[in-house]
Amino acid sequence: LIDFDWSGRVGEAWYPADISMDMSIVWHDEVKRGGLIAKEHDLHLLKLL
Repeated sequence: LIDFDWSGRVGEAWYPADISMDMSIVWHDEVKRGGLIAKEHDLHLLKLL
């Protein structure tokens, strides 16, 4: 399942301020609440599938 709720153009999409940073999710090291979403973050999660 792919969720496109946070999709957007490169440099224009931001993570929600209330994003869950639960340790069970292996986020890219640069992911932070309210931070800019980067292509590298998506590629990181795809590699974990």
